[in-house]
Amino acid sequence: MYRITRPSLLALAVLSTALIGPGAAHGADRLIFGGKLLIKNPPAGAASNKLIHVGKGPNIAIGAAGSAGDPTCSGAGGGGTSSLRIVTSGGAGEVTIPLPCGGWSTNESNNLYKYKDNTGATCTQVLVKQGALAKAVCKGSQVAIDLNSGMSPVAVDLRLNGDHFCTEFGGEVVQSGANDKTFLRKDASPPTGCPPKLVFLTSAAYDGDLGGLSGADAKCNALAVDAGLLGIYKAWLSDSTASPSTRFTRSDLPYTRVDGTVVANDWADLTDGMLAAPISVTETGATIGASEYVWTDSDEDGTAHGSNCLDWTASSNGEVGIFGDPTKTGVGLGAGWTVSLAAPCNAPLHLYCFEQ
Repeated sequence: MYRITRPSLLALAVLSTALIGPGAAHGADRLIFGGKLLIKNPPAGAASNKLIHVGKGPNIAIGAAGSAGDPTCSGAGGGGTSSLRIVTSGGAGEVTIPLPCGGWSTNESNNLYKYKDNTGATCTQVLVKQGALAKAVCKGSQVAIDLNSGMSPVAVDLRLNGDHFCTEFGGEVVQSGANDKTFLRKDASPPTGCPPKLVFLTSAAYDGDLGGLSGADAKCNALAVDAGLLGIYKAWLSDSTASPSTRFTRSDLPYTRVDGTVVANDWADLTDGMLAAPISVTETGATIGASEYVWTDSDEDGTAHGSNCLDWTASSNGEVGIFGDPTKTGVGLGAGWTVSLAAPCNAPLHLYCFEQ
């Protein structure tokens, strides 16, 4: 096992693709040159935040009308899900801006997809042109990136229905983000892959008083930052009001351990009752062995099970919470990855953390 450095993180996608093989839930991954990534947080406030992304290259191939690469409402699956995802390093955050099908159009020759939103709620304009350009301009508080000098590399995933156009900046430094106002990088080489969704087991163990779901999520994110992992994380955890099935982003990309091993091909595969590999590797790349367990209170489909240390606020042995076994991949009493048995809330157990 090894600890992943920030510049090598996207190399996981190469291994992910090899392990998934044909029939993966998402469409084509286009790995393109990064022309420019500009992120601005002006002193005037979040409403004036701005992002300009330019990707380029002859391998920008758009989907045919009606296909799984068509983001309009006439595309496969009613246009599916389109979005602009920005994944930073150094705790600067991750943003996914939805690009609904109603904003997309194509031209008569179907060599261009164009998105417009005059409300300011998503992106002002997105253009993807066959063999040439993938550009996005977004303005407003939805560009919620906390600029800092350690935020590079920044991965960008522009998704059109099932197709992904991916860049990674890297590249020439013009403004590093150190002034908290401007990040600008140019001329970045194509990445080795689109960013997968990482999942890890916490190296630390906690009693049942996690500070609720938000406290558990904060523990996941603190460990991710310390380990130099990209993205924003949530704990695989349920209480009486919410569960992974209601509070997780349902990814169509692989869920991958930090050692490159694919756990599940996508959300549907994650919640079908059987994992491809156990979630037994921590954020640092270490492997947890037998007799270590994980707070969950979540069934394999991501819904709540029903015992949760008083909504993860209790640490006494008079209350109990459901736990899973990180060495397992299936279901069954005493043998399930997410539901195994119940433990008293004063027991020190780990958490599963999923990138959103």
